[in-house]
Parts: sequence; structure tokens; C-alpha cells
Amino acid sequence: MRHALTSHAFRPPGFTTHRLTKPGVAPLPAPSPLLARLLARLFAWLLAWCLSIALIVPGRFPASAQEPARLPAGTRASSNSPGLGSPDDSVPVGNPPVGSLGSPRAGGSTSSSPAAGGSTGGTSSAGTTSAGSTGSTTAGIPPSEAELMPHTGEIRLEGRVLAVDAARGTLTLGVTSFALPNGNARRLGTPRPKTVLVSDLTLLQARGETARRVELDQLRDEVFAVAIGADTGSGQALPARRIAVWNRVVAGGFRFEAPEEERNELADGGFENAARGAPAGWTFGRTARWERDEAGNHFALIAVEKEVPEAERKIKTLLDADPSWKTLRVSARLRLRNSRPGQEQNAHLGVVYYGANSQYLGLGPALTLTRDSEWATLSGRGEVPAGTQTLLLDVGVYGPAGELSVDDVRVVANPRLARGPLRPGLPEGTFEVVDAHGLPRGWSVADSRGVQVLEEGGNHFLRLTSDDPMGLREVEAYFPLPPGAHQLVLRYRARARGLKPGGSEPFQNARVGYLFTDAGGQRVGDWPATPGLREDVDWTWLELQAPVPPSAALLKISPMLLNVSGTLDVDDIRIEVH
Repeated sequence: MRHALTSHAFRPPGFTTHRLTKPGVAPLPAPSPLLARLLARLFAWLLAWCLSIALIVPGRFPASAQEPARLPAGTRASSNSPGLGSPDDSVPVGNPPVGSLGSPRAGGSTSSSPAAGGSTGGTSSAGTTSAGSTGSTTAGIPPSEAELMPHTGEIRLEGRVLAVDAARGTLTLGVTSFALPNGNARRLGTPRPKTVLVSDLTLLQARGETARRVELDQLRDEVFAVAIGADTGSGQALPARRIAVWNRVVAGGFRFEAPEEERNELADGGFENAARGAPAGWTFGRTARWERDEAGNHFALIAVEKEVPEAERKIKTLLDADPSWKTLRVSARLRLRNSRPGQEQNAHLGVVYYGANSQYLGLGPALTLTRDSEWATLSGRGEVPAGTQTLLLDVGVYGPAGELSVDDVRVVANPRLARGPLRPGLPEGTFEVVDAHGLPRGWSVADSRGVQVLEEGGNHFLRLTSDDPMGLREVEAYFPLPPGAHQLVLRYRARARGLKPGGSEPFQNARVGYLFTDAGGQRVGDWPATPGLREDVDWTWLELQAPVPPSAALLKISPMLLNVSGTLDVDDIRIEVH
């Protein structure tokens, strides 16, 4: 039955309003003007509070400095969560704290838990979106966080890294939240494993430090990640365009602390700790001094202006060797100025091995500059002779004159070989990806001078240049050989300009070389054949085949200019192992 409504008016100051009641029901007494104003203010406050809650992206909850935010008990993931698929029972899944979809904000409380995502208790605007082909962007957050929003057709996943397979280029992410380009986001009640594909085109970085690249094998022990890539749907792997990782939140900011670097056996290779005017542990000749640049960084400078005794033109240090040392890698930053040509002009850092009773056992790696050069990082690797008890490192100028600066000297015993998986197509051989220094990613560079990645018509390639007809310019990479490998096929494209061999031996050429080694990088079998280029050619395909020694564990590939000056361009290196 429909009831007619009867109006009964009351008038707060300045307004005419109506209160409606049913017939026969006594109207409520009109509130006083003061109470009406209080009710109006209360209503306005409640409305503002509701609107602020509505603007917060679902899944972002503040966490205190003591206790990170966690999933509400009993919460379950939505059955239509895009791209997540069903859990893989073979992957151990814990219940990590949930990360946030926004960025840490300065001035709030800070959580020491990486999973807390730096939540500071402040209001987030992570759900604000703007139109454009790149999808959503987050207003009011640092650019490094805005870059972590998904583009159109993508999805953003966040959670803990559960497993890493560097050989296959994959990681398993225990997803605790996801976000779409339209700003929709959700936390999951139970972490759900998702396979993420990491290719050479994936930007794998430290969160909050866009320029800092990270390698897959550095993701160990309680690492969290944001992965962004094409939304391929339920049960499918995510091809990642960008991955940002962190394992700490400090002062409201994300941090990634990589596993401890290989130990430097030198106590002060950076020349920062001075005692009585000279760095601790080093002996300085009369022409050497301790310098500091404008940024406050210290280095050693040897300035030779005329012929002086050898002891006066160098610095040196002694290092006790451990019997377990089998190989050694030495690296340093060197700079040479005002050098004068001489019969044996060079400036170098060298290693000398001594045994019991100071018995000379041999020379180790030598880092040499033969002409003026700005700061360059050089490194060398060699075997440690049996019975070595002491290492002598000496740095000096040998010749008429020159000013040699040295810094960041590192001596690493039994260094790990930087090696990558032997993937189909060998992506490293296309040189389409470079590191933060512009050098080819996936390759070790002992001397950065004369090594470039260039582009022609949208295609990238490696260029090696040398003006020393008796020198060596190369990059190298090690790849594990599959069990039972017996035959190698190596193909590559090359172009040469201005080649001038330093001798008549066939091995003095420009080429992509190869070498079979054991797991420690020591050569296995005979020295391989060395076909290469000794004269100029335009882009051409080269191919060679070789048997794989039964005991070989690694394959070393090294584009090089060996005892030949000129320019070598290399691209599309392809490896087949049968």
C-alpha cells in the first residue's frame, strides 16, 4: 500500500528545508541551530574521509616501523585475477608480507622489512591514472617509481622471489599483489607462484636506482621484486619488460644489497687510508705522491720527468699468498699523461711471484699502458705458481718520462668465471644490449679502450679497434657445454678495415676465437685452430667447426685483434653444439 507523505518544515538559520514523515506519525522535534551546524560539519568530515579512502589503491596498507603489513587472515585471491593461473605445487610458497604498489614517502615511519615496501603511513595516490599510450602513471611519486607502472596490455606483479634459474633465464615470483594499467590493483590472500621470463631485452634493475643493473645470479635470500610485462593470461609465463628488485627499505627508500663481492686481498687498493702521508701498506718512491681529486677520491700518482733510478719511479706492496690460491685476477684503473716515446716506454702494474727464501717463481698478470690514456679499467688473469708464498705488486713508469695515476687496485684469488647459459640463438652474440658503461652485456672486457657497441640502420654490432700491431684487443665470455657435447659449429659476421698484421704468423689476425676449458677456466686439449682475417673485407659470414674434448666443461668465445692493428666489426655470433 502506498502512503502519502506529509511535509513538516523546520528552518535552520539561512536555509529552508523539509522533513518528511508518514501520516499519523508525530514529527521529531527540530534540532537547535547549534546542533544543526555540528551535524553538518560531521557529515562533511565523514564525506571527506570516505573520498580519501576511495582514492587509495586497493592493496596499499601502511605498515609501522616494527611490524610490516600482512595479508588479512582468511583472505583469498579472486578467481578472475588476470594472468596468475593456478599455483604450482612443485614450488614452495611461503606467506611473505605484502609489498606496496606505490613508493616510499619521505617523512613517514620506515619499515626495515623489504616486503613492507617502504610504507610510511602516509596517503598514497598510486591509483591516479592519466590517459596515454603508455598506460597508467602514478602522480606525486618519484620518476623511478612511475617507470614501474604497466603499459597498455601489461600487468604488474609484486612479491618475493622464490627461485632463480639463471641458465634458463627465468625466476619464480610468489605474487602477493598485481596492478593493471587502468589503476585497478588487488592483494592476494595467498601468494601465487608465477614464472617470469628474463631475456636480454629485460631491464633488471635495483628498485629506486634505474641506472643500476642487476644480474639474475645476484638474486638470493629474501629478495622481493616488481615484474612488468605483457599480460599473457592464466597459466602462462610472464615475459618481463622490466624487473625492479630490493631486499631492504632504508629511510623510506628501497635498497638492493647484492651478495658480497669477491674479496679484495689488498687492504687498501683504493688508496684511501693514509699513514704518515702515504697509503697504508704501500711503499712510495721519490717521484710518487698521494693525490686527491675534486670529488675527494684519493689515488696514487707517479710523475717522472727525467731518468731516475727504478726504485724511485714506482710504488709497491707485498702480499702474503695462501696455499689455496690457484688463479689470480688483478684489476686497476690507470691513467697516463705526458709520456715520451722511448726504447721501452710503458707504464704498468705488474705481479711477481716469490717462493720460500724469496725464490723468484715467475711473473703474473701485467696491466700496461704504452701511450697517453685517460682513466681506463684494465684487468688480467693468470695461474699462481705452486709454492708461491709472496706476491709483489709494483706500479711504475718505465721510459724517459710520464705521469701514471693508479686507483682501485684489486687482487682476487681463485676468481669466479663470469659465465652465462648457452641459450638458443646466443642473444649475447647480437650485441643488442649494453651495460651502464655502454659495453656489451654478457661479455667480460679486460681493457675498455677500443671496445664499442655501435649501431647502423637500427642494428647493433661490436667494434674492436687497435693501433698496436703487436697488442691484443678482445672481449670474452664463457658458456657451459651440455653433457655429451662432441662437435662445435661457430658462425659469425665480420667486417675489417685498415688491418695491418704485426707479423707473418697465421694466428696474428682478427677473428672470433674459441677455447675449451675445464670448470676453472684452464685450457683443455690442444690449442685450437685460429682462422681469421688478415686483410680488409666488407660484411661476410665466417664459419668453423671443431671437435669438443671429452673433458671440456666450458666454451670460451672471444672476438679479438691479436697482433694486428685496425678495426674489426663483429655481429650475429652463433654457436651450435652437437
